[in-house]
Amino acid sequence: MSKIPVENLVAPLAVVDIRARAAEDPDTLVTPDDQKAWADANGPFPERCCVAMNSGWDANVDSDEFRNADA
Repeated sequence: MSKIPVENLVAPLAVVDIRARAAEDPDTLVTPDDQKAWADANGPFPERCCVAMNSGWDANVDSDEFRNADA
């Protein structure tokens, strides 16, 4: 059985905040411009980091809106 070394289970985290745009467009995605803005504000992405998106949609988790089910 293969084992994953514990050092492979921990990584630096970079959170790209797109809440303002996601409030206007629920179908928006993280773009290269978002990544560039993050790097301009914080420096280069750390090596082997996990990049996460903050869309603000966690506020809708208990509502039907969270599914964003539309045409």
